[in-house]
Order: sequence, then C-alpha cells, then structure tokens
Amino acid sequence: MGGFVYLIEIYWSNAELIIASFITISLVLSINSIVFLKIDRL
Repeated sequence: MGGFVYLIEIYWSNAELIIASFITISLVLSINSIVFLKIDRL
C-alpha cells in the first residue's frame, strides 16, 4: 500500500504542475491575443 500511495502522490504533484503550466500558457496566449487586437486597432 505504501508504494501505491507514493505513486498517487507523485501523480497528483505532476498533475498539479501540468494544470498550472496549462493555465499559465492559456493566460499568456489570451494576453498576447488582446495585445495583438489593440495593435491592430491602432
């Protein structure tokens, strides 16, 4: 059981990292698109 719980903890930490990086990438993309829209309007 100990090894199984350890694997679950590793999986969850990796999942949190993946989710955090995905959110960061989506935020950067949305900010870039907003900036490009403002530049196009100018």
